[in-house]
Amino acid sequence: ILTKTYWETYAFPGVIFKWDSWYRYNFENRLTPRKVIDFNWKAFYNLIYMESKLRRMNCSDGICKVCHLETENLEHMLMSCLYRRKIWKLVENVIQCSFGNNYNISKLEALCGILPEDLQNNDISIINMILGMTRYHLYLMRNIMKKEEKYVSFTECYIRLRYYITNHIKLLLISKYTVQDVKDKLNEVLNHIMTTLRNGINEHSINL
Repeated sequence: ILTKTYWETYAFPGVIFKWDSWYRYNFENRLTPRKVIDFNWKAFYNLIYMESKLRRMNCSDGICKVCHLETENLEHMLMSCLYRRKIWKLVENVIQCSFGNNYNISKLEALCGILPEDLQNNDISIINMILGMTRYHLYLMRNIMKKEEKYVSFTECYIRLRYYITNHIKLLLISKYTVQDVKDKLNEVLNHIMTTLRNGINEHSINL
C-alpha cells in the first residue's frame, strides 16, 4: 500500500493507476523473461540498491558512480544518466513503427510500464516486454560500469540491447507456447528492430 501511495501521490500525481491490469501486464506477462519480471518487482517496491538508498544506510555519498554528476535514484539510472534517453528514443522508434506513430514512451512508461488502454492485449504484452527488457538492460549496464569500472559506450549499449531483445524474440517464435497472433506481431517487431537498432547509429544522430 505504501508503495502504491508513493507512485500515485508523489511520483505521478494525477495519474490513475489501474493496479489489476498493471500487475497483470508487468508480473504475469508470459512473454517477459523471468529475470526482467523479478527486476520490475524489485524496482517497484524500492528494493534495488541505488546510491541514494545506500546513502540512507551510510554506505554511499548518494552520487551516481557512472556519471559522477547527480544523485542516483531509479529515474536517474533509467532515464537521466549519460545517454539513457537516447536509448529509449531508439526503443520508442521501434514501437512506433510496429504499433503506431502516436505511441510515445513517457517517464511513467519507462519507469512503470503503464500503457494506453486503446491497444490490443497482445500488443500491450509485447510492448511491456520490450519496455521491461530495456529497463533491465540499462540496469545491467549500470552495474558493469559501477562494479567493473568499465565504461559502456552508447554504441555498445544499444548493440547489446538489440542482441538481447532479438534473441529473446527468436526464442518466443519457436516456442509452442507462443500463440500464432503473437508470433505474427513479434516477426514484425523483429524486422523493425533490425532496421531501427542497426549498426551505424551513433549517439549524435538521435534527436530527442
